[in-house]
Amino acid sequence: MAVSTQPGPDDVRAYYDEFLRYRMTSNRIDGNPRIEAAISRILPLLRDTDRVLDVGCGIGIVSERLARRVTAGKVHGIDISPMNIWYAERTTRAGNLSFASHEAVNELDAASMELGGPADVVVLVDSIEHIPEADRPGFLRMLRGISSDSALLVITYPSPQYQRYLRENNPGELQVIDNSIELATLVEEAASAGYLLRHYSLECIWRPGDYCHVILQAGGSDCSRPLSQKRKSMAVRAVMKAESVLLSRIIRRYRQWRYVDRVFRRIRDHRSGEGRITDAS
Repeated sequence: MAVSTQPGPDDVRAYYDEFLRYRMTSNRIDGNPRIEAAISRILPLLRDTDRVLDVGCGIGIVSERLARRVTAGKVHGIDISPMNIWYAERTTRAGNLSFASHEAVNELDAASMELGGPADVVVLVDSIEHIPEADRPGFLRMLRGISSDSALLVITYPSPQYQRYLRENNPGELQVIDNSIELATLVEEAASAGYLLRHYSLECIWRPGDYCHVILQAGGSDCSRPLSQKRKSMAVRAVMKAESVLLSRIIRRYRQWRYVDRVFRRIRDHRSGEGRITDAS
């Protein structure tokens, strides 16, 4: 009998617990254009009263920004890594924001209860590619089951061509589960779950066409939410770039203190030599 090499939930959880220190915190310190592009895609879709579920929320960067937009609503972020949730709870500030450590495929019912009702918007920012392919159709059906009648599902993920590039040129950038997702397959799976395609675009983050932005809608009949984005003028972009260069050193120093030094200064590592965070005082 063949033995499956597919990583299990415990393997994935351990991977992302470690991923926090050597990769995730850098997104807080230096920023990440992929995350900013995803946030820019999602924010115009939101209404003040929306209940938003952020699946695979990581350390809560996206969740926090969305919570500031839905001032009369709520954002709930879930992630398989308890350490990501531990960190998110200590570095985000919003009264309508909550987090919990759940495995997305099997624990969505608990997430729905914590959200306080059906989700109006579900976001998966660079996370759907980390769900096992065999589980994805059922996962989409479960998402539909905990969402409102005309809910939006916003998904961003690496394009298949970018995944091929990484496998051939930089496989160390691939994560423990990192699937290539073809649009036709995703649309078919989503349709079976009760979603229709509202938007698809190839975005250029680091390389041409390296990220996909997809907006799906339950039922697909409510067209009242705007899907287009207003692009900033060249003059505005030039000013923003100049400000970024001018403030980058100050901002980075502050972020290093707020998001790393201050958070981890009292952490005691009880597993000497393993580099794991295990206890906070």
